Amino acid sequence: MKNLLQRIPNSSGKQLILLLAVWMLIQIAVGFTLGIRPNLESLKYIREANNLLETGSFSAPRFIFYGFTTFVIAIGFKIGVGFPFVVALQLLWNLAALICWFFALSKTEKTKGAAFITALVLMFCIPYQTWNFYLYTESFFYSNTLLFFAACIHFQKRLTTSGIILQLFVLAFAIVSRPLGILLLPCWLLYIMIQIQSKRGRALFTIALATGGGISLFIINTILSTISDWSVLRPFAEGHVICDMPGNKTLDLGGISKGAPLIQLCTYLLNYPGHFIILASERIFAFFFLIRSYYSNAHNFFLIFMSLILYIPLIPQLVKRKMHDPTFYLSFVITIFFATTIAFQCDDYHNRFYLTLVPMLLHVGLFRAINSTKPIK
Repeated sequence: MKNLLQRIPNSSGKQLILLLAVWMLIQIAVGFTLGIRPNLESLKYIREANNLLETGSFSAPRFIFYGFTTFVIAIGFKIGVGFPFVVALQLLWNLAALICWFFALSKTEKTKGAAFITALVLMFCIPYQTWNFYLYTESFFYSNTLLFFAACIHFQKRLTTSGIILQLFVLAFAIVSRPLGILLLPCWLLYIMIQIQSKRGRALFTIALATGGGISLFIINTILSTISDWSVLRPFAEGHVICDMPGNKTLDLGGISKGAPLIQLCTYLLNYPGHFIILASERIFAFFFLIRSYYSNAHNFFLIFMSLILYIPLIPQLVKRKMHDPTFYLSFVITIFFATTIAFQCDDYHNRFYLTLVPMLLHVGLFRAINSTKPIK
């Protein structure tokens, strides 16, 4: 550790120590408030971990895409340390991802403190941090996505073979952390293609992009086909804006509920475009503006405050005419993919899907806003 700190510039070293101290205080406060939460959705992954230990395989193909958390829980059971081991590893993974992201930002900063302030804001995003104490898939998914994004930032100016391999490696971790991770694959291929200058290279990656999109659709269809308590048309039939919360825009879709899930979805869109547009608009609003009627006023106020931090610095970046770097487009495309997915299904009760995007929105908004001020001398 001493040798590592000696390689870090003095200002970055001090910032890192301060970030570590703040991170520890926040995790202690959140952990003391919540404790370890092996309940609700966690039970699904706990059962699957037991099944993995007993049979050596997953009970259904879709659990491969929850495999990271399931595997860690299984290890905890196998070595006899249980749930505290899982939470401890989630915390360490969260910290490692945050540090990697901080160093990636530091490498591209032009204004002292831009990386530090951006990393600090992510730490104080308490909804993001609380998932470290649940045995859901979110903690590892957020951390693996953050590691993936940090790797993309690190190599955005000079893409190398080792950089591509590293990005692909952490991308694979994100994909097996939660099914939403598969949305990152075509986005990443597009990010790579933007950086390739040769026509031959672009042609090859165009093929790869089409292939990646096809693989993503196949995996999504497989996942949707093997969920016993969910169907792709249920959110539309029951008028869901928030998942599992039926609304008043119900529809009888029994006549088109046969065949592959994506075929059912296409049939619905062709037959009921107006119904889709209304529900999709409400879901997009819920996704981007976060507030919920069942939250307290204090909680909603915090979410509004967090939204302002994310969106106000982002607006000038969106209207700038000068060319943006590849990670700007990567963040933009990932956000569009996530929002589109929400429009076609439903939003989460606790904004879990949106929280994945918070580091990316901070990077293209707050970080760039600070970075565009007085340069380092």
